[in-house]
Amino acid sequence: MTSRPYLADQWRDLAHEAEEALRRREAALPRLQEKGNVAKAEQLVAEIRVWRAIAADWHWVVLHEPTTPVPGEAAVTGAEKLAALTDSLARCDVALRAAYDHLPTEVRFFMTDGCNLIEMDLIYGSTISDFLGHHFRRDRVQALLWHQDPLRNAALHLAVRSTIHIRAQLRREGQGRQAA
Repeated sequence: MTSRPYLADQWRDLAHEAEEALRRREAALPRLQEKGNVAKAEQLVAEIRVWRAIAADWHWVVLHEPTTPVPGEAAVTGAEKLAALTDSLARCDVALRAAYDHLPTEVRFFMTDGCNLIEMDLIYGSTISDFLGHHFRRDRVQALLWHQDPLRNAALHLAVRSTIHIRAQLRREGQGRQAA
């Protein structure tokens, strides 16, 4: 993916999506364990570890606060995050296609590349709400994946560190002025 996703600058939305992806996985784990599906539960535990790191990254990007790592949990690599996001995007594509296939024929007729989804929402409302939910989730995951590119990720982290440094400097200068 080379072109910049339109949600690439919506950092709060991306942080929220990362947090929600983590929550969805955490909520699914007890159900798998109750069913005795050990292999899938172990796979989900591994996914939760990676998504916890992705959510922590975006928490830091948005709030400029680090999160506390889980004791004993191995560090997550950039390659693991990239793989998790790639897998998630593929799942989003499947879910989006399924939601599209469940739309009424007359709605699908107007759902072409470049159609205005806001207008479609105004016209069809709840008929397409499931589709729109999947569509925008896919767009957020696509933006998260785009940011996970090693060079973009380094640039994003540099921008956040610079912002944190500048804000700290401004606070120190403001405190100095108040003391004088």
